[in-house]
Parts: sequence; C-alpha cells; structure tokens
Amino acid sequence: MNKSKTRYEIYTFGLKSVLGLFEKRPEAIRYLVFVEELSPKLGAICSFLAKNKKAYKQLSNNELNEMAGYKEHGGVIAVAVPPSVRKPNYADFTRWQTERSPLLMLESFTSGRALGSLLQAAHSLGMKRVLLVHPKDQAHFSDEAFLSAEGAHEHLEFYEVEAASSLFKKLKDKYISIVGAPSGIGGRNLNFAKPINAPGRPFMLLINGSEAGPASRTLGQAEYVIQIPGITQGNAQLKPDILGSILLAWLQSRRKL
Repeated sequence: MNKSKTRYEIYTFGLKSVLGLFEKRPEAIRYLVFVEELSPKLGAICSFLAKNKKAYKQLSNNELNEMAGYKEHGGVIAVAVPPSVRKPNYADFTRWQTERSPLLMLESFTSGRALGSLLQAAHSLGMKRVLLVHPKDQAHFSDEAFLSAEGAHEHLEFYEVEAASSLFKKLKDKYISIVGAPSGIGGRNLNFAKPINAPGRPFMLLINGSEAGPASRTLGQAEYVIQIPGITQGNAQLKPDILGSILLAWLQSRRKL
C-alpha cells in the first residue's frame, strides 16, 4: 500500500475527524491506517473501503508517527480528497439572505491549529457556511487544521471570495458587515447586553488571522468594527480563533432577540 499522499490529498487525523469524514463524505476516503486499539470503532469504514476496493491497514503507533510526521495523529489517519471550495454568485447570497443564514469570513490564517479551532466553534454554534478570502494563501486545508477541527469542517460549506472590502460594499443591502478586530485597532467595544439590530439582514463576520489585522480598506467598508477590551495581557493580542469564537457566540445568541 502506498502510504504517501499526493498534493491533491490531505491527511485526516483522529477518531472524531475520521468518523466525521466518513459520515459526510465517505467516497472521499482513499485509504485508512490505524492502530489495533481503534479497530473495533472503525469496522463500518473498513467494510465500506473493502466494498469499494480501497485499502486499509493496521499499523503500529511508531509507523503512524513516521507517516504523519508527528505524534498527534490520534491513532488513525485517513488519506482523503479535501472538501470542495467553490465561488459563490450573487444568487447564492440572495438565497442565503432569504434563509437568514449568517456567514463567517476568514482571511490571512496561517496557523492551521487556530483555523481548525475556529471551524470547530463555528459548527458548534450553528454556522453553515465559511467564506475564504484568497484561500490559497491560508492554512484552510492543512492537516493540522483538520486535526484541530475534529471533524467540524465536514459539516461546513466552503466558498472562495476575492476581497472582504468589495464584498462588504456589494452586499450592504443584504448583510450587515462586522469585523472582529484586535484591541487597539479602533472600533466599538463589545457589549454583550446590546445586540446589533439589522432587520432582514443576517450578519457577515470577518476574522483576520494575521498579527497586523484587517486592512484599512476593509475596516472602512465594514458597518461595525468590534473589539473585546480588557482580556489581553501586556502587549499580547487575543488570538483570532478565540476572538472569532466569542463574537460568533454573541452574534448567534442575539439573532432571535
């Protein structure tokens, strides 16, 4: 069995992630390797792979370490085709607005662990769609991101967009545009008791994963730039996945009020 992946494949690590992949996209799995202890929990996947003439194999933990390149593989690795990413059109945004479906927009995430953590939070908070700004420059389909997401990414739809600033301007009649900003960049402080009112317009939240934060033109086009004061220590900024999780929880909790 060929244990290497091609550049068109990804490693999915850990039992939760692999089971999530099997639940949503079983056909995407190319092959599976795992330690003996997990074999009772992977019977359905192995049966599916055997039926479809795909390989699976039991390996030692050391062999999995060598294959993964590090030890945090959770005892099981699925080599799989990554989730699809497509470009939305104006009709998509119109339909999503009609459904009152909020959107999470991500840009400049280079940490797969942070991105996966935020995707996990997004799924647990009821989000369905994620917009990726220039996705080729991000860690959105890294092995580390999928490990950190623990299968949550399999429940989300991904779309590629060119720039947050132009999208904010184009969709201002359909979506209320919000940027989560690091402390000190400007904007209003988060008030947990006061919702943002925008009848008929769901929110579109942008989280930037870089230390520099969102570009000035993006901040200029956003209706709201919201920061969370009083949490950072010294010069350390709130991590983008934590910032995004807090704002998503707040926005989702206020939607029906």
